[in-house]
Amino acid sequence: MRSFNYILTICFVLLALLLCSPTSIWAQDKTAIEDTSTLKKRKKQLLALPVISSSPETGFVFGALGGYYFDLAQGDTTARMSQIQLITAYSTNGQLNFRPGWELVTKNEDYILRGKISIAQFPDKNYGIGNEADVLLVDFEDGASETLNYLRYSVNRYSLRSSFLKKIAPHLYAGLQVEFENVYNFKILADSLQYLSGQTEIDNLPIEGFRSGAGLNISYDTRTNSLNPLDGSFVELKTVIFGKWLGSDFRYNAISLDARKYFNTIGQHTLALQFLLRHNYPQNGTVIPLRGLAQLGGTDLIRGYRRGTFQDNSMTVAQIEYRMPVWEFIGLVGFAGIGQVYEETKDWQFDRFKAGVGGGIRFMISKQQRINFRIDYALGLDQNSGIGGKAQSGFYLFVGEAF
Repeated sequence: MRSFNYILTICFVLLALLLCSPTSIWAQDKTAIEDTSTLKKRKKQLLALPVISSSPETGFVFGALGGYYFDLAQGDTTARMSQIQLITAYSTNGQLNFRPGWELVTKNEDYILRGKISIAQFPDKNYGIGNEADVLLVDFEDGASETLNYLRYSVNRYSLRSSFLKKIAPHLYAGLQVEFENVYNFKILADSLQYLSGQTEIDNLPIEGFRSGAGLNISYDTRTNSLNPLDGSFVELKTVIFGKWLGSDFRYNAISLDARKYFNTIGQHTLALQFLLRHNYPQNGTVIPLRGLAQLGGTDLIRGYRRGTFQDNSMTVAQIEYRMPVWEFIGLVGFAGIGQVYEETKDWQFDRFKAGVGGGIRFMISKQQRINFRIDYALGLDQNSGIGGKAQSGFYLFVGEAF
């Protein structure tokens, strides 16, 4: 298994070099600028769908998805349609979520406003800190006991994340990034606990509190569709400072680089690549709260592991996915990814990567907006990620692609 991880690591390093090469990302745009003076506005589209989704973190989720797609660019077909989405959902794990989001695009894509609000009541799991899932405890509830490698807890939270971007060159944007989140009503769900290992990791990690930050967002985006691109590139550099000057209970600096490349290989086939770096730097030795940590796993980052199985101040991730249609609105995908988390940059090592692989089926529920409903199965290749030396795995039902 370790040799397989090495092979995957080398492959993803080569992919990262390809992804970040000047010829693939920073190539000069050669598309002619269309005269939009006589264009008519494109038709609006309203999308309303029941939502059934599932992941190891949530169980089955039932709810509704509403999408409103409209032409804020006044008929300029070189600009993407603007969109406002709303998701309301309830999961079999008792999670409630209300999540509106938006992407507003003006004529010539001179300005882009993106954002997402989340209001949630959320039973969740805390795996502690580090690149190994080494917490072990006995969870007692209603007279029964269970050995787990995480702490079960519940919180309420609300958050806002938004960026205000202005075009400064073809496909290149710069602007303000803001992030706010309040986590409260923390409650341990077990009646009592007996730690076998990792209690310090759990006890020293703050969960409740208000964190707020602001900073700079620089983006390069040649995608014609942000939900499910057929081709193009996306590179986003964000720096956010969380501090008392914005009322934050936590003081740290966050920087992230998200680079994606989409190759239209043949017909409607797409090869999708992603390389992601996140670094959090505590100020004056303060501790970063759980929700501020870089977290591997979940529906988007290294499927096959539960979100937060591996979490720390920083992380490196690389993913690859091949998407192909097989019949009308049905498609197939195969994917793989590697990632690791670490406290400081000096802790990064080649032999610490965690790998996940999987595949899935796609059902296109909106041909105009290229929105897919995905059903994925993924296997985490770290044999110690679960209980008793077992690897984690999971089924994922979700609207939209992982990246």
